[in-house]
Amino acid sequence: MYNKSPERIQVTAAEVDHAPEGIKILGYGAYDRNDTEGVALISRVGSPGMPDLDTLENHATRAISIEPGTESDVYYVVKVEITEDITENITGATFTYKSGEHTYTQSLPFEASLRLEGSKP
Repeated sequence: MYNKSPERIQVTAAEVDHAPEGIKILGYGAYDRNDTEGVALISRVGSPGMPDLDTLENHATRAISIEPGTESDVYYVVKVEITEDITENITGATFTYKSGEHTYTQSLPFEASLRLEGSKP
């Protein structure tokens, strides 16, 4: 997350806009990329070399402050369970943040393609 505004912002939440059939949202988290040795874009629980997010500090329990003109080391993740074949992508992300006394929501384009091994694209 990058704060382009001239004021400090506090990000309070991030959510996926659309999860297709076959994907169950289990929860959200926010982790420091220094703790995860970079940004874990897609990680299967228990995969070798991937961070165990359940053992790391989850910053989603409080507002994430980002100073003007800076990028946060903290990034949001969505934990999902694949329940059946998936034919559509996860799309959109909406962030909620505060700037001064005002609260804003901002939807951003986002797309993730998840499929079961051996299923059609």
